[in-house]
Amino acid sequence: MVLGTGEIVGITLAGFVVWMLGSVAIEGSGIIKKS
Repeated sequence: MVLGTGEIVGITLAGFVVWMLGSVAIEGSGIIKKS
């Protein structure tokens, strides 16, 4: 299966967004637990 540039960029952006949301969620839960 060969991916085009569009597919690669889409997958990369999707993964980055998921990682960002996960990091924010982890930091947010940590802040809530501290307070």
